[in-house]
Amino acid sequence: MANHEALIDSASTQPLSIVLPRVISLAQSVGDEDLLTWARLELLGYTGVNPAMTERTAVPEYRAVGGAWFDGHGRRLRLEPGLAFVNETRLREGVGELETYVGQGGILTYQMPEFSDLIKNHLGVEVSDFRFDLRTVEQVLANIRAQLVHRLIKSSTEFGSRATTPEIQPTNTDSNPVWYLRPTFYGIGIDLRAAWRRLRAWWISQRRQ
Repeated sequence: MANHEALIDSASTQPLSIVLPRVISLAQSVGDEDLLTWARLELLGYTGVNPAMTERTAVPEYRAVGGAWFDGHGRRLRLEPGLAFVNETRLREGVGELETYVGQGGILTYQMPEFSDLIKNHLGVEVSDFRFDLRTVEQVLANIRAQLVHRLIKSSTEFGSRATTPEIQPTNTDSNPVWYLRPTFYGIGIDLRAAWRRLRAWWISQRRQ
């Protein structure tokens, strides 16, 4: 119990990249496999090089950031509310990399050709890149921190504390022209959403290879 409580306290003040290795150590010592797997995914990222990834692993919704798609001429794509999920992506990077974005301004650009092709095939328009504000990463880190505290409390209740962990030391817009796309036939939002989910699952499997 004491070790769980110490980590809960640390989770409120320490960088996640420092706390999570201790969480992994604790989870191994008490036999909490769920906490162990989750901590490894958050620390190393939801990518193919992480051995914690499995065929059933999905990037959590709390890692989602909103942004916008742009075409090759820098024109921004705006969608009707039913297609708003297209203007969202879930960050795969480990917490250490995400923490390097904190305090930075500007826009981060992702190239996701599979999703660009999906938009073209379902909506009949071409987009080239997805952009989002780096400031949104801070909310993602806050979401991960909240998840960590919740999972430590749950682990403390189920497993108690059966091992010691080392003490942790503190460590020191938009001026582009806009173009609009509106669905032209009933059900496009539902069809695209289903395809979007299938592609996301496929993309995860490819990143594991």
